[in-house]
Amino acid sequence: MEPAIPQNSLVLYKKQPACVKRCGDKVEILLPQGKILKVRPKDVVLLHAGPLSSLDQLQPQAGEVKTAWELLEGGVTTLDELAELVYGAHTPATAWSAWQLLEDGLYFRGSPARIRACSEQEVAREQDRRRARAEQEKARGA
Repeated sequence: MEPAIPQNSLVLYKKQPACVKRCGDKVEILLPQGKILKVRPKDVVLLHAGPLSSLDQLQPQAGEVKTAWELLEGGVTTLDELAELVYGAHTPATAWSAWQLLEDGLYFRGSPARIRACSEQEVAREQDRRRARAEQEKARGA
């Protein structure tokens, strides 16, 4: 049996943030567009237990991404720990920002429960790939 997802928690639903409004057989979530859906508990991933009163709280956070990556390089952590390391706190906003770092894939990869810090070589390859893609797009646009 899956643990209950707390009311007013931050969850991930189809790669977007959602706020849990009610939990039962189905989880009632509020999406950024103001739409309310009832979904199965297995369709959401808990990012932070909350409380989250509004998705507007999920503003971009400033943090020490590179320092955290250097400390964790080659190691494994969780979303909670990554938020603490990068932003100095584990709040709904920092959990969402940490998730976005994971989604970006430059320094970290994996899932909220198991995040792997990329090696220096992986980061360098990804930066080269992104630079080449940006140059191609720029050449196409010119």
